[in-house]
Order: sequence, then structure tokens, then C-alpha cells
Amino acid sequence: MNLNSLKTCLKDINQDLIFYGGKNLLGKVVIFSLNISFKLIFWYRISRYCYLKSKMARRALPLIKYRQYILGGNEIDYRAKLGNRIKFTHPSGVIIGEGVIIEDEVTIFQQTTFGSHGHKGEPKSYPTIKQGAIIYSGAKVIGGITVHENAVIGANSVVLTDVPKNTTAVGIPAKTIE
Repeated sequence: MNLNSLKTCLKDINQDLIFYGGKNLLGKVVIFSLNISFKLIFWYRISRYCYLKSKMARRALPLIKYRQYILGGNEIDYRAKLGNRIKFTHPSGVIIGEGVIIEDEVTIFQQTTFGSHGHKGEPKSYPTIKQGAIIYSGAKVIGGITVHENAVIGANSVVLTDVPKNTTAVGIPAKTIE
């Protein structure tokens, strides 16, 4: 990786600071120091940078993962791909697995899990969350599915199939409602 990846990482962190309310220098210091939601995405961005940087930088990954889990009660794998302006409303208990793709402007509440179905040999085993989706508390999104644009996943739902755009999915297993 080159210096561009560091610039990109710092630019993304700055955008996250602004998104979480850091409009000026003092605001950014306060957000950086005290905002738990920002810290979750910050440590993800740092671990992603280390993962892409070099084998030497990857040695920091277990420490970052440990820090996320012990101090924040959550885990975002550095191999996951997260977009910008992701809002972690209450970030405790958020688990995002290695192959998950989350696009821009997604809102995620506490105790949510995005993970693999565990079936070997299937080409896609992790979910993709499209722009504008909202995932409420306790939801589990499992397998190689897609939650499309502006879809809503209800609290404590277990999503095992694709969710069409502009719909709501609730229940165990989740079913779409109008």
C-alpha cells in the first residue's frame, strides 16, 4: 500500500468525526474522546488500514480486535467492507463478520449480528447491506443475502432471505410486510 491509503483512511476518519457531530476542532476532540459510536468505526478504520498496509502492520490486528471487544463489547472484522456515514445508534454488542459489505448511510442498533451461514462451498456466505437500510436492535442477518436499499429489519428478527428495497422484514424467520 502507498501513502494514498493512509490519506484515504484519515479522510474517512475525518468524515466520520463530522458525521458524528464534530463540526469544529473542539467538537472533533469531544467526539474522538467520548463518542462510543465513533470509536467503533474509528477502530474498524484503523484495523482495515493495518490489514491493507503490510504484514508488519497486521501484527496490531489482534490488539485492536481485543480492544474493540473488551472495551466496546463489539467486533467488526477488518476484512468487512463498511461505507461512509454508518450510524451505530447504540453500538454495544454489534458483531460484523469478515465478508460483510455495508454500504453508505446505514443505521445499526445494538446487539445486531451480521454473519456467515457456515455452509462450506457456497460462493457467498455473508450478507450485503445496501444504502439507507435500518437494522433494529437484536436483529440477526445471516448468510449470503442482500438487504436492499432503504429496507428496514425489525427488532429481534432473524433474516435468512433477501429483503427487497423499501420494505420491512420482521419475525423469526423474517418475512417482509408492506
